[in-house]
Order: sequence, then structure tokens, then C-alpha cells
Amino acid sequence: RELWKDKVYVHPRYRDRVAKHMANHETFYCSIRDAKRTKFENAEELCSLHFHFRFRPQAGEFWLSVDSSFLGGVPMYRRFLLDGTLATRPDLFATSRGGMPFTIHCQAMASDPLASEPVRQYVPRIFWRMTKSRNGKKGQFVKLNRWPALHIGRTEDWGWTLTSMWTYYRTCCRETVELSEEWMNEVDDYETYY
Repeated sequence: RELWKDKVYVHPRYRDRVAKHMANHETFYCSIRDAKRTKFENAEELCSLHFHFRFRPQAGEFWLSVDSSFLGGVPMYRRFLLDGTLATRPDLFATSRGGMPFTIHCQAMASDPLASEPVRQYVPRIFWRMTKSRNGKKGQFVKLNRWPALHIGRTEDWGWTLTSMWTYYRTCCRETVELSEEWMNEVDDYETYY
């Protein structure tokens, strides 16, 4: 259990073994290996995660002007729903069946800036789906509307990232809430995904 103390996501299959007192060294070894996995097992796994979302400077001044992370506030919250839509508010009961535990870091602004009328004129609805390729590159990606597909990655604290040239999603954690350098970095890492 000490190994998982500061980890953002430990797959439920390993957490359940510990809860049932069935854990052994193999359980912990497998959880370490799983933390390097960059493909979701299924849509349900993606939908069990809580994300914070922000734009990257490449998205443009308009989008940065509505991004709470760049304004020094709580990051925008996102959770992918099985019906292909996105939730913008945390739901305490959403992960009661497993997945990423709901923590104090799963915060959201009182009102989501992307739900405002000026933004809704440009983007009335957002739908997501998983894809198996992007620009001819095989793998697993998450696509929202007709925007560039999101590359799936992992973090050192076993969290998940979804990144594109315009956006950055990271599982909710202390770094996102505190607007850490890691969360706000402007490294052009998205170029490696094309």
C-alpha cells in the first residue's frame, strides 16, 4: 500500500486485491507495469477518470482568455461519459463502481467558462470517441468533434494525460489544482505525436 500512497490512478483490479486481503508481491509488480500502459482497456476505463483541462498557447488568445488555469483559478474539470459527451462538474457517485477514486483534487469552477454564450456560439456541442489511428499513425487516440485527436500518455504519479497541439488534459491531482510548473509547462511535446 505504501507504493500507491501518492499515486493518482491504480487500476481497480489491483486495489480490489488489497481490499480483499489477496494482495501479494505480484499484485504490486503488476501495478507498476500497468502504470506504464498508454492504452485504455475500454471506454469504461476512460470514463472512470477525472480530468482537469486547459488550452495550450497554440489554441490562440481567445481560448486562453476563457481558460481558468491561465487566469490563476481552478482548472476546468472534464469527465468523459459513455454516451459520448463530457461532464463539466464532478460527480461524487460517478466512480463508486471502481476507477479513479474521487479526491479533494477533483475540483471545478462554479461555472464552466466553456459553457458561456460566446463560446457556445462557436462550439454548441462536444462529442468524443476513441480512434485507432491519427494521420496514418496506429495506436489509440481520443477524438473530440473534428479537432486534432488526443494522444494518450502517463505521468510519473501514474496519472493519465490526453494531449494535442491545442489542449492538455491531466487526471485531477495536486499539480493541476496548484497550477504547478508541470501542469502549466509550454513544452512543445505535442510535436512528437504527429
